[in-house]
Amino acid sequence: MATQNFTAGSHLNCTHVNSDAVWLTARNAASSSVNDDNQNLFVGLSGNYFIGRTGNCFDISALPGGSIISGVKLFRYRNAPITNDDSVSVAIVDFAPANPAVANVADYNQYGSARWSSDIAISGIGTGAFHFISLNATGIAACQADFEGDGIFKCGTRMDIDIDNSIPSGSNFYYNSDALDAGQEPYLEITYGEGTTFTPKIMLY
Repeated sequence: MATQNFTAGSHLNCTHVNSDAVWLTARNAASSSVNDDNQNLFVGLSGNYFIGRTGNCFDISALPGGSIISGVKLFRYRNAPITNDDSVSVAIVDFAPANPAVANVADYNQYGSARWSSDIAISGIGTGAFHFISLNATGIAACQADFEGDGIFKCGTRMDIDIDNSIPSGSNFYYNSDALDAGQEPYLEITYGEGTTFTPKIMLY
């Protein structure tokens, strides 16, 4: 088995942000504002309800042809203290942007609710260091499919109360470095094995 790391490069590394006085309107809107080169997650209530979801796209086409992916980890660098009024967790989810290289306000509702990882409590994530979330079998299969497709792996991250449609009672912020923070940018670590190629042999008698 081998491992290879990938940064976002010219592809998405963004946060989609929405707010409204009504929780379901904030959560289910068709579009939002978007901050490119941003990796901050948040959900809460401060006058209005507010939600921030992060999207990441990685060009993984440099993996050897025929690779079989067996493990995927998304690494981020937490760069500030958290606010955690509702004792939240985060999880990797499916994400289907219109263009994996262009931040689009209409991608806000393209973050799914299918968990591609276990929930990770933000209270256990230290400041000033990299941490990672491991993808589950569903997420690994999605990464394999993207590798065999356009070569761009696309994923999102949401707080559990956003995924599960649980109305927040306070503020919850989880800050991470982005692609412009040299040495602290998010990256994807992929573990893979090389596939086998069947070569037929003709026997002459």
